[in-house]
Amino acid sequence: MKGARTVRRGANGTLLNNKGSRSLPYDTNPVQFSILKLLVNPDNGNDSSFWICGDDAQSIYGFTGASVGNILNFKSMFPESEQIILNLNYRSTPQILRACQNLIRHNEKQIQKALETMNADGDDVSVLESSSEETEALTVVNEINELIERQGFKHSDIAVLYRANFQSRYLEETFQQHKIPYHITNGQCFYDRKEVKVLLDYLRVISNPNSDDGNDALVNIINVPNRYIGRKFIQELKDFSIRRGVHLYEGLKSMGIDLVYVRKNVREFVSFMDPLIDDAGNLMPSEVIQLLRSILITTDTSPTRTSHLLMMSRSQTLINCNSRLQDTVPLRHFLNIRNPFRTSMYQITRTAFRL
Repeated sequence: MKGARTVRRGANGTLLNNKGSRSLPYDTNPVQFSILKLLVNPDNGNDSSFWICGDDAQSIYGFTGASVGNILNFKSMFPESEQIILNLNYRSTPQILRACQNLIRHNEKQIQKALETMNADGDDVSVLESSSEETEALTVVNEINELIERQGFKHSDIAVLYRANFQSRYLEETFQQHKIPYHITNGQCFYDRKEVKVLLDYLRVISNPNSDDGNDALVNIINVPNRYIGRKFIQELKDFSIRRGVHLYEGLKSMGIDLVYVRKNVREFVSFMDPLIDDAGNLMPSEVIQLLRSILITTDTSPTRTSHLLMMSRSQTLINCNSRLQDTVPLRHFLNIRNPFRTSMYQITRTAFRL
């Protein structure tokens, strides 16, 4: 269409309006920035009026090729542009702004600015160094106890912020061990996340297949990855096992299966699980999880891989979980430690502090 200049929202949130002023976030890659220059080039018959809004002190889309240099060098690329510094902060105390400024001033390349606020003074910022995730969580527990026992705060007055979801694991475990009530805002507990539940259910079957707990876990994993097993088959397995007086895994091994492709998939599943079950007493959690991840990902030949396996192959949560497990803890003991976390009262109360 003649004269149309609309660019829709792109991968990094790029937004350009068809008429009038145009806006562009700072997290853009070179291609997106080149598009902007084409759109505002007077030689192309375009209106050169546009504006951008950004923060040169942060850039979170580097993994997509975005470059903070687009805003740092903006003035030199568009020398006639006007720069307006928005340095008044409405959220933070002067103490927090000073701490931020002390960090930002070390940036080798930046747009010089002084952060200001009209807010009242607050507490000084304390920096606590820790050698590991475990000691960091214990330090947070000590700080919380100090606030509650000596300074009169309530649990609901306190919040703990973290950058990525996988970082909640050590905090959650430590809070529950020390009986500190909490709840997670806009997120899930570590052991409630799909990718973690899949691996833990595999471990539960391996550790104790002939149990009620093993029955529940088997139902959850029998079709992860996709083995083309549906609810009808699972119900038939339950009925068969009840008639034989055995648990589901034992019933799965002896049950007749008519569909050839399902029978093949079940045999492969049993062949994979049996050696692990036989050696469960000698296996450590980390080595089993590593083995499960590698085998499950490579054996998933379905046309569309399940979301569980995609998360298992990519999740930083699991990478951290694997690398930090204590190999002195046997598999069954490891599961016993984690089972209370799944139903703990401490993570459901809304009078608790927030994660």
